[in-house]
Amino acid sequence: ERLRSFHDQVCGTYQQIMSGDHTVLFKMKELWVHMMVLFPDAVKYGKKIRTVQTIKEYEVLVDDLFKNYEMKAGR
Repeated sequence: ERLRSFHDQVCGTYQQIMSGDHTVLFKMKELWVHMMVLFPDAVKYGKKIRTVQTIKEYEVLVDDLFKNYEMKAGR
């Protein structure tokens, strides 16, 4: 829950201060390089996030990831 809140805050702030999906997605994809280790069973989402082209697609993937996968224990 805290990680999702952090993610949403970062993404929302990027959307406010940057223009265009491409710029925001670049930043968010970089963040996921570090966050994906928290979801070891969600490798397919990491691949999909790296190739997504629009914020709308990205939001659907991230919603699905947070709903369907548990974070690694101890994180």
